[in-house]
Formats: sequence, structure tokens, C-alpha cells
Amino acid sequence: MRAAFRRWSTNSRWLGALFLTVLVPSATTLIWLGVQLLEQDRRLWADRDLERRESAADIIVRVFAQKLAAADAGLVEGDLPDGGVFARFNGPAATVRPSDRILWLPTTSHLTEVNTQAFAEAEIVELRQTADRGLGAYTALARSTNPTVQAGALLRLARVNRSTGDLRAAIRRYRELARFTDLAFNGMPADLLARRAVCELLQQTRETATLAREAEALRLDFLAGRWALDRSGWSLTAEDIERWS
Repeated sequence: MRAAFRRWSTNSRWLGALFLTVLVPSATTLIWLGVQLLEQDRRLWADRDLERRESAADIIVRVFAQKLAAADAGLVEGDLPDGGVFARFNGPAATVRPSDRILWLPTTSHLTEVNTQAFAEAEIVELRQTADRGLGAYTALARSTNPTVQAGALLRLARVNRSTGDLRAAIRRYRELARFTDLAFNGMPADLLARRAVCELLQQTRETATLAREAEALRLDFLAGRWALDRSGWSLTAEDIERWS
């Protein structure tokens, strides 16, 4: 009896050990797999929820963009109320309708700036105040096929003419420069700068009749919004026109 009990106890211990050896790792593996599946389901649910949110946001953005486009088209094509103005800003450029209802714009000019590098050597000659004063180099550059180089050379030729007292030649140079309507010098439109310089020189030469015509034409174009100017450029030009008028 005791021998049988000892054999049963021994077998029970071996069975228990075997049970623990086989079942515990399997149960642990199943639990780990279950946790991984739950985590995977959670991630899938989160991804789907994010996709739904992004899809809803895309729809809202598209609808909002369509509404804005429709409103924009209505403003561009529709009639404005009395005293109203339509302004559209796209980077440095601005569209205003009617153009004479805004005095100045809080934006930089979209004109092409004239590069000064081409005139470095000629300006050194000009500053030395030799007999030539850079006129030869500037005259050659004024024949360039590059509009920015040509305009820059004309401006410097006029400057030399003024410094030497040849105001008639300076006026001719500025009138040539006034043909460039898509260039700027430090943000100031080249044609506006040239026309202001012509008026200034006409005032110096006391050609009052010609100055009156030039100043009036400049005033009309200025108030009609021909040039997109910032506040400082507008104020400076307005003061000049008032002085010449």
C-alpha cells in the first residue's frame, strides 16, 4: 500500500512538472499573441479614425476653397458699392480695382530691380572725377540689349550730366529712361523716377510752362494709380508733385 502511494506521489510530481513545462509556455505564448492582436486592432482602429478625420478635413477644405473661389469671382466680376475697392494680394504683387481708390499699398513692387554690378568699374571712374567721369563707359552700356543694363546706364549718364551742369542732356537721358515701365531702382519705378527728375530739372531751368505740363501729366497718372507704391514712395512723390504744382 505504501509502495503504491509512493509510486503515485512520484508520478503526480512528474505529471505536475510536465504539465507546468508544457502548459505555462503555451499559455504565455497565447497571452502574448492576444496582447499583440489587441494592440494591432487598436492601431488599426486609430489609423482608420485618423483616415476618417483627414478625409473629413479634406472635404471641408475643398468646400471652403470652392466658397472662397466663388466669392472671389463675385468680387472680381461684380459691381462694387459706392466707395468700395477690390484688392487681391499674391506675394509681392497686388491687383486693385478701381486703381485710383487706393493711394499706396503695403507691399513691395513687383517690378524687376536694376542690377548695379555691371556699373562697378564705371562708377569708380565717375567718383575719381576725371575728365571722362565715366561717360564713355556709361554710353557704351546704354547701347546694351539688356534693358536693365541700358536703364541703369541712362540713369548714371543723367547723373553725370547733372554734376557737370549739362542739364539739357540730363533731361534727354531721363526722358529716355521714362520708357522703361517694368523696371525699378530700389523699389522706385524707373519711369516715375525719371519723370520726377525731369520736373526737378525743369524747375531748375525755370521752364515754367513745360514744368506745368509735365507736373500735371505726372499728377494725373499718379492719382490714377499707374504705379504701385509703398507708403514712403507715395508720400515722397506726392510732396514733389505738390511742390511743382
